[in-house]
Amino acid sequence: MSGIYFIVPDLRATGGGGAKFLQVLHDEFARRGLLASEPGAADVFLCNSHHAVAELARLRREFPRTPCAHRIDGPIRAYNVRHDPRHTIANLVNKYYADATIFQSLWSRASNARHGLRTGPLTAVIHNAPDPALFHPARGLIPAAEDGKMRIVSTAWSVNPQKGLSSLVWMDEHLDFARYEVTLIGNARHEFRNIRRLPLLGHSELGEELRRHHVFFFPSRVECCSNALLEGLHSGLPVLAFAGSSNPELVGEGGRMFTRDEEIPELLGDLAARLAEYRARIAVAPLAEIADAYARFLLETVPEAVRGQRLKRVGRTTRALFASRVFLARARAKLS
Repeated sequence: MSGIYFIVPDLRATGGGGAKFLQVLHDEFARRGLLASEPGAADVFLCNSHHAVAELARLRREFPRTPCAHRIDGPIRAYNVRHDPRHTIANLVNKYYADATIFQSLWSRASNARHGLRTGPLTAVIHNAPDPALFHPARGLIPAAEDGKMRIVSTAWSVNPQKGLSSLVWMDEHLDFARYEVTLIGNARHEFRNIRRLPLLGHSELGEELRRHHVFFFPSRVECCSNALLEGLHSGLPVLAFAGSSNPELVGEGGRMFTRDEEIPELLGDLAARLAEYRARIAVAPLAEIADAYARFLLETVPEAVRGQRLKRVGRTTRALFASRVFLARARAKLS
């Protein structure tokens, strides 16, 4: 069967929000009958960031007439160390193997360009979306807790300081917990006095827990297109998010943005006073719409654009250049 062939690691064994999105996209394409059963039958390859580069190199060598679209992350350098080899590898994938590039947000496209990424004319910007069976709004407004508190929830898979732990610590020390109840689901290297902690939850449990709350708090500083943030929005929760990177692009009018921790109490007060209004303003594309955009780009735009044209040549010289530059990037990271 012709269609899309994913060049990615085992998605079900991989953690993190990006893997979750790719899994639900893969399953949606399978449901629609849009997946190629094997690489030789594919109309197009879809690779992802710095992952599975050995398989990517092999398949591009074996099937040089099959175009490859690259869903790029980051720029990883923006939220990690300067010499993170994953950033360099993703850029090398785009340079040597990708005939088209998919960005996850307008911010990611602009920021990747500032960090040196070069693309051809075939590009698209397509947001992510979670599984609608797991992340969807509750029916009606969530009633206030018996004690009258507004319930705020935040999630954290990574312990990277850029995820905004400092803002949660500030809230733990300064927020009026007579008015608010705050729950953190996931990982944090801090012992909170007032914030309730829950461990990482399975997807189904997480969706249920989100729907028990009124507001989603998202303090992460740098995000390409946060799946955690989208899970909160798709669960019908107005958001209070840090005003940086792609966060304003995703939240839109469905919440408020802060730049300093001291702004948090006033903004939470506004959300509490106009909760139904902010909830009605949430505007996020459902998975079906996101899958439509991917399918059009991968199965219509890319094949039509490259028809009759020479794809990127993946000969012995290209493979050697790619391998040597990947090796140097990893070696440089170890020395830095």
